[in-house]
Amino acid sequence: MPEILKVIAWPLVALVIALVSFFSLKPEIVALLRRLKSITKSGLETHDPQLAPQPGPISTEADRFFKNFENPILLEREEGIRKDLDRNKLTGGEREKALVRVLAVHQVGIHFERVYNVIWASQLALLIHLSGRPLGESVEALRFFYDSAAERFPQMFSNYSFDQYVGFLEQSILIERRENTWVLLPLGREFLKYLVDTAKTAPLIG
Repeated sequence: MPEILKVIAWPLVALVIALVSFFSLKPEIVALLRRLKSITKSGLETHDPQLAPQPGPISTEADRFFKNFENPILLEREEGIRKDLDRNKLTGGEREKALVRVLAVHQVGIHFERVYNVIWASQLALLIHLSGRPLGESVEALRFFYDSAAERFPQMFSNYSFDQYVGFLEQSILIERRENTWVLLPLGREFLKYLVDTAKTAPLIG
């Protein structure tokens, strides 16, 4: 019988024992397999522990990043996006350009939705007012929107100062202060356009 057959022709009992031993001593066996150099008639030859080949990295940074967003819904959507790109014959640099543009559109849309969900009625009125004044409006003139709303909704404004009131719009990159004047920024103008294009209902309080 060839030597190879002598090696693999173990009795069934020995095989069962080997499997049990493997699962009960798995860490030790894995360590041995990592040091395994060759199998000869006389037995196993292993590397010196210090010279044994070291396992490579578990994954790259990209693998770890994508692992955080891995679920069946996203994978299905990704496949749909690839098909759309192929259908429109977008490849190479054009493909990347299209993806970056779509990502930018979605990021702006998400930002607008977040602002819309918390903006108050008087703040929206203030933005509309500034949209008709390219050179901006004075701080004193804008305080009118704050004072009027605070009079109608005193509880909402009891711990909400004018600086916080306009600060929300500034932090949302919708307006900008230039010395003693507040100016509507391009993103603020696009926000107003977004509300019209998506037929949003104006807030009624605040």
